[in-house]
Amino acid sequence: MIRIFTITLLSLFLAGTNVEGQSLTELKEKQQILLEEQAGVQSKVDELQGQIDALQKKIDYTSGWRKGLAGVVGFNLNRSSKWAKNANPNGFASGLSINGTGFIIRESEKSFWRNTGILNLAWQKVDPDTDVEGNDTGFDRITDILNLSSLAGYKLSDVLALSGLGELNTSVGNLLSPGTFDLGLGATYTGIENLVLVVHPLNLHVAFPASEVGLSTKAFMGLKLRADYANTFANGITWATNFTSFSPYSGEFISNTGATISAFEWTWLNTLTFPVYQGIGLGISFGLRDAAFEYDGTQSFYSLGLSYNL
Repeated sequence: MIRIFTITLLSLFLAGTNVEGQSLTELKEKQQILLEEQAGVQSKVDELQGQIDALQKKIDYTSGWRKGLAGVVGFNLNRSSKWAKNANPNGFASGLSINGTGFIIRESEKSFWRNTGILNLAWQKVDPDTDVEGNDTGFDRITDILNLSSLAGYKLSDVLALSGLGELNTSVGNLLSPGTFDLGLGATYTGIENLVLVVHPLNLHVAFPASEVGLSTKAFMGLKLRADYANTFANGITWATNFTSFSPYSGEFISNTGATISAFEWTWLNTLTFPVYQGIGLGISFGLRDAAFEYDGTQSFYSLGLSYNL
């Protein structure tokens, strides 16, 4: 009896092993079949997506204006009360920054009109001793950048167009003191996705120095370059950047002392946003500028804070 029972258990074990081996093989074969089917479906999905993108491009051409706005808002508060170890035991400081980039675009199969605005503002308020009345400095503006541009073009091909550009680069609080204004003709290249590159060899550049530097407003002819790039990367990270420069063919500023100052200038502005929750995220804006008629050296700014994408 024991012998029969043992033989039965052994037979069942071997049968189970065989079934399990057959199941594993069958599962792998079925998996391979599904993978092949998935590859076929994915190629069809890619084909459909290409058709959808092409239709969307035509819809954009015929639906009128496209517009968008993205920005960074930063805010901070710092306060201490009778904190003896602080340099200012009863100090208070607050700051607010607003950095935004907006665009309005109209595009057709043969032409385009791109309007862009960049605004960077920041204020700071410091009170080193709240116990002393009248010690409050009020809000002082520490960053003030305004860039407005309008680019119109006639397309020679899918990637190249004849174009005209008007650009104002100044500040809100000190409008055109200093500042620059450009008006030029040339070509625009759009062969790289999300990049608009403007090269205008026929450009009138008017520079408005600040009154305190002792220079007079002057106009120059030269080469204007401008590049605008905006993209959304993995995990919703966005980057918008703008580079603009002017190189005069001839001419310089002459100071009150007789010194010559170059009219060459360039500006690079950037905004990065990192999403956290439903359009709210972290953002940083920073910029560099070199314009000898404004300041002898490289200018810079940055702002870090919360961001909200519209």
